[in-house]
Amino acid sequence: MPGAPRSEIFDDIYFSPEDGVAESRYVFLEGNGLPGAWRGRARFTICETGFGTGLNFLLAADLFGRTANGQRLDYRSFEKYPLTADDIGLFLMPLTQPSPNRGEGGARCAEGAGSMLAKLVKKYPLRIPGFHPLEFGPVRLVLMFDDVNKALPELDASVDAWFLDGFAPSKNPDMWSETLFKEMARLSGPGASFATFTAAGVVKRGLAAAGFHIERIKGFGQKKHMLKGTLISPFPSGEGRGEGTPQVQKIAIVGAGLAGTACAWLLRKHGVKSVIFEASQDVAGGASGNATGIFNPRFSQGRTAESEFYSSAYALAIRTMQELSETNDIGYRRLGSLHLVNSPEKQKRFRSVAESWGWHSDHMRYVDSDEASRVAHVKVPHEALYLPDSGSVSPASMCAAYADGIDVKLGVQLMVGDIERVGENWRVLGEEYDAIILACGEGAKWFRETSWLPVHTVRGQIIQVEDSGFADDLVCNICYGGYISPGESGVHTLGSTFQKWLTTTDIREEDNDEIIARFTGALPRAEDVNVTPTAARAGLRTASQDHFPIAGSVPDLTSWKLGQDKDVPNLYLTTAHGSHGIVSSIAAATLVTDRIVGRAPGLSVPVIEALSASRFLKRARKKGQLDRFQENVSLPGV
Repeated sequence: MPGAPRSEIFDDIYFSPEDGVAESRYVFLEGNGLPGAWRGRARFTICETGFGTGLNFLLAADLFGRTANGQRLDYRSFEKYPLTADDIGLFLMPLTQPSPNRGEGGARCAEGAGSMLAKLVKKYPLRIPGFHPLEFGPVRLVLMFDDVNKALPELDASVDAWFLDGFAPSKNPDMWSETLFKEMARLSGPGASFATFTAAGVVKRGLAAAGFHIERIKGFGQKKHMLKGTLISPFPSGEGRGEGTPQVQKIAIVGAGLAGTACAWLLRKHGVKSVIFEASQDVAGGASGNATGIFNPRFSQGRTAESEFYSSAYALAIRTMQELSETNDIGYRRLGSLHLVNSPEKQKRFRSVAESWGWHSDHMRYVDSDEASRVAHVKVPHEALYLPDSGSVSPASMCAAYADGIDVKLGVQLMVGDIERVGENWRVLGEEYDAIILACGEGAKWFRETSWLPVHTVRGQIIQVEDSGFADDLVCNICYGGYISPGESGVHTLGSTFQKWLTTTDIREEDNDEIIARFTGALPRAEDVNVTPTAARAGLRTASQDHFPIAGSVPDLTSWKLGQDKDVPNLYLTTAHGSHGIVSSIAAATLVTDRIVGRAPGLSVPVIEALSASRFLKRARKKGQLDRFQENVSLPGV
């Protein structure tokens, strides 16, 4: 490929046409003193202000893989205008191949970076705003697709090295802002370093104001100067940080549905053993046990912490299902979903979502009825919000895949006396654990420290019907207040009822009739089809007072009433996933895992705060109603 890749938006190149690999190594790796800076460090964090083609990441990850010893690298990178995975592969593949025209010192070959490039292209997230954590063994990449001036203040991390690699200040002045330098000062750990290709005055002044000692040195190739430096600090790099991975050995998880098994799966990737306690006789014995479920984000008007959570969670869930399906039959199908605009309220909401969420049109677009019909292969009489990456999966099979190799104790109904605090650790059925994760839906209310949670169940019934007439041609999910999924092995899944007032899981014939009536009333020709259920299943999903999941640490209610606002040590929650648990549970599990293993979170601070159980206490305190929350000290069981 001649020349170097160029951004049409900024009219600037992504890396040097002379030798992009050598430039990246000289400016960012050597400029930050790598690999020496991470020697002897349990964790090392790099933050980059322009992911671009991913070249800097590939070289840093490759160098880390060759020089680290049982350590972990946390690489954070912002990108407002992400390239496609195909473009990244196209631009970088030539740089990872040996070049016969270069001598031993030639930098065309990026050593083992070719293997990492293949993994990056495979795992690359949807091009939608949000925080996107990608795992590569000891290397974690968190891609933050957003304007750095918006997203950097939402980052929670302690940065050891900065790769300041946005386009030149003359081409991209908005990035080199006061916000950038202010946030660098906030996020930098003692002795943090930086390196950048530019020596512009605005950059020097901003870095000096942020507290960095600055050196101007020879730039790469024909470039006259570049900058590097370190944070002026009383501590050498890595000292005074309180860093390191907690020595977590074993975790107790209550609940073997999507929420609990996802936690066990992620913890196992970090070498942490978990034991799952499940009251039913099967993994996914509750609401997670459906044979087929469709997956979509939960839509809300405007761009909020809620929309950002579901954007990140949706992208993560798709990557996770793709990974699981490589070794397990989980029924994963990328079908696309049409969300029909069959009311004025939905027209307003879906247009707002399409305009404000900022998703690339590859992943979300508002379509007219003609395009919706072409997508579905059946006549659709409405406009629709179309998500091409959506689809269906077996939640029950996902749980089984997550739990493969995990110690799952089925049929164990924990009573209050079975769980007790031992200092800052816990004892369950006489065995000690470093932490407990409550992933048991509304059952979390039967645990003393979480008995005050404002959560409740919502009954949902689904049915399965054989292919017939209209539905035979359907190739994507259609959502209309209910939903229908294309046939699989001759069977369609239709759902679902939402009944907060019912707590039985017995099948109700009137619910079957309601589900069929919604389907036949939503689409032409459907009313002429004889739809007869062949199977049905009902489950009790858990929802919160504000219809948003709860995940993270558990606030200590007693301390909050005293104004101390502490958390219960080593007690974590993931619950209230409602009807979007396929999507939200893996993101919540990621947050809980981050907390347990002691690494910076892969979600933004506003999203973490929105997920926290403490949000209910903050709202109640503001209204002077904190005393309405009470711990139940005489609970029958968990």
